[in-house]
This record gives sequence, structure tokens and C-alpha cells, in this order.
Amino acid sequence: MHCDNIYFSEHAFVKMAERGIDPAEVEAVIKKGEIIKSYPDEQPDPCYLLLGVANLRVLHIVISRDVLYENCIVVTTYQPDADVWESDFKNKKIKP
Repeated sequence: MHCDNIYFSEHAFVKMAERGIDPAEVEAVIKKGEIIKSYPDEQPDPCYLLLGVANLRVLHIVISRDVLYENCIVVTTYQPDADVWESDFKNKKIKP
């Protein structure tokens, strides 16, 4: 995804510190990752769930993207749980 600038929310910084995720890893996923879910109606800007690999680990990044200026704000990031996500980490498992 193209972002002229990448900013991190306070929540994202806290979660990244708790989860041992480096800002450089997040930036790598934003640049080379895949959009697996879009939230076009989010306000004030559309949001996206990105999937990517950085430093040999799978990451999900939630970003809000200002379409006018093409700036991105990292909302949160985490390693998807294999118990919750399908093996490709693109879809949540359906609970029986």
C-alpha cells in the first residue's frame, strides 16, 4: 500500500511494545503486504487490515489511510493466532 507518510497511534506504540514488534517491521508490511480486508466506511478515513511477513513472522497491521494526502496511521498490529485464523492468516476460522 502506498503511504506518503506513516504515523503510529499511541495505541499502536503501546501494543507494539507489549508484543515486541518493531516499527521497521510494520513499515515493511505496509510497503509489501497484502490488503486482506477493507473497511471503507470507517470514519474519519477508510481502514485496512494488511497481512505480511517481517523478520520471519506473520503480522497483521490495521491502518487508517487519509485518501486526500495518502498518509497512513497505524491503528494496531499483532501476530495472528493460528487458533483463530486459517492457515493462510487471511480468514478467521468459523466456529462450530
